[in-house]
Amino acid sequence: MNIYHHRTRVWRSLLASRRALCVSLVAAIFAGTTYTTFANAATPASYVDMSLKPTQTCDSLKGTAIHDTSDNVTFTVQTTTNDAGDATTPASCRVLVTATHPPSGDNENIWIWLPSSGWNGRFQGTGGGGYSGGSQTNLVQPLKDGYATGATDVGHTVSDGSYGLNADGTLNWQLVEDNILGEHEMTVAGKALTQAFYSKKAQYSYFTGCSAGTRQGIAEAQRYPNDYNGVEGGSPAINVTEQRVVGLWGQLVMLQAHDFLPQCKLDAATTAAVQACDGLDGVKDGVINDPQKCTYDPHALVGTSTACGTITQTDADVIKKIWDGAHDSQGNFMWYGLARGASLTSLNNTGQVNGQLDGLPSSLMTDWVKYFLTQHPNWDWHTLTQAQFEQFFTQSEQEFGLILGDNPDLSGFRQAGGKMILWQGQSDQLLA
Repeated sequence: MNIYHHRTRVWRSLLASRRALCVSLVAAIFAGTTYTTFANAATPASYVDMSLKPTQTCDSLKGTAIHDTSDNVTFTVQTTTNDAGDATTPASCRVLVTATHPPSGDNENIWIWLPSSGWNGRFQGTGGGGYSGGSQTNLVQPLKDGYATGATDVGHTVSDGSYGLNADGTLNWQLVEDNILGEHEMTVAGKALTQAFYSKKAQYSYFTGCSAGTRQGIAEAQRYPNDYNGVEGGSPAINVTEQRVVGLWGQLVMLQAHDFLPQCKLDAATTAAVQACDGLDGVKDGVINDPQKCTYDPHALVGTSTACGTITQTDADVIKKIWDGAHDSQGNFMWYGLARGASLTSLNNTGQVNGQLDGLPSSLMTDWVKYFLTQHPNWDWHTLTQAQFEQFFTQSEQEFGLILGDNPDLSGFRQAGGKMILWQGQSDQLLA
């Protein structure tokens, strides 16, 4: 099973809010009767027992012993809370667990929510996004759908890449590893507490995520193939070690050309590409059905007036290089560019800085270079050169590829009977 070539066409374009779309799809797929997607096909949804109730009190879970023989980890149940729920959220037992790996001193927060009634007999783990491991907000919908459910912060509470460095400026390898390991430990704790609360193991377990959360689920399936019966995720941020360097390609191109394009020029190129290639599939619907077949040349726009100026030859050169993807100094291909039809303005954002138009690269990318590659929090992206870009690309792959889940081998998960559903929008402004 090669996830690099597994692209579904559930959605033909990416909506404005990728995160909201992921959340809504997760809810739609796992709500109601559709959660039998990953279960035994011979078990109709109508047979799912939604009347399962706890056999133990929430407070009694404080004494639950949690063990994981696959890792050197210590679990501690910190608090248990009987939450009465409200008009929109069911009552539940909410458990806070911490996990640490002596002698590293890391501290993962794990949140497990268990329905006080109406448990569907299943456990759902959830992932995070960006540099975030996850949060309790991801547990609301699974709880509504009757799941025992879990999330973890994978050892840090910041939303940027600063967690990657120790106080002395060295790389915090334990927290890098916890990005994936923490999801497994959340799963171990979640299943143990579920069994203790209901005196019954979860019949099936699923993992849901979006973007980096999907990558966490894929890595989970690879490293711990027996943790979940199914993994579902949108916009999988696989190849993350390449993506977080290549995400700076357009900014480097503009920097080298001394031509930071106003956003409306980039939008004009996207609009022109859609207009030129929309009808390739025989249907005019405002969508490029197969971006790989679209070869629209932005030089056709030279001389075109926009609200932010006339498109120049240099502008067209920049746009074409962004679409063509990253290349080394000898012109050799390194990585893929954004698909024609995808918005160019996210990774190639620009704006006024000190009265001049300047690049505003994504912090996902600059934080990766700052904290993980150079380990210099004050690194200025304006100093980036072609040679450094190539060096960062190689360094990122070599140092972090296996740790962060770039290996596409899912044979163990397949042999364990696992099922995986991934979907990817072809107009994704970060990953397409």
